[in-house]
This record gives sequence, structure tokens and C-alpha cells, in this order.
Amino acid sequence: MLIGIDPLVDFTAKRLLGSPEHSRITLHFLNATLAFRNPIVDVTFLNPVNLKEFAADKLSILDIKAIDRIGRRFNIEVQTTRPLGLAERLT
Repeated sequence: MLIGIDPLVDFTAKRLLGSPEHSRITLHFLNATLAFRNPIVDVTFLNPVNLKEFAADKLSILDIKAIDRIGRRFNIEVQTTRPLGLAERLT
């Protein structure tokens, strides 16, 4: 049944991939996308806000920020286009 909600819209992506009540969807998404030798079996959602550490830093808010059982951290951003300067933003 289609309900007309685009999963790539920011609000929808955050609700699908960043909600504890939908953590199984997040697990399947990460495992399918990353294809680690040791699959992710559990995720804990973290506060997606990255506060400034230095005066020159920028405040950033990720779509989803999570950590798995063995300490791997995931910063998930859903993009429908490739923004200019994306490579610089991700480093």
C-alpha cells in the first residue's frame, strides 16, 4: 500500500532510520549499505547535534548518529543530490 510519503524527505528519513522504535530498519539499512564482514547486530541512537569544540567550529546536526555494540560510530546523512563541498564537510 502506497501512502505517498517520500522516504528521502529529511523528516521521513529521520523517522524511519533514526527512531528507536524502528531500529531494525536502521540495522538492515546499515548492513545492506556497508556490508561489513561482521554485521551490525544492535544500534543505540545518539544525540545528532555536534556542538562546537572551538570558536571557529560550526554547529552541525546530523540526520542520524548511532553507535553499535562493538563501538563503531555511524553518522548517517540522507542526501538526494550531491552538494558542492560535500567532501570537505565529511572530513
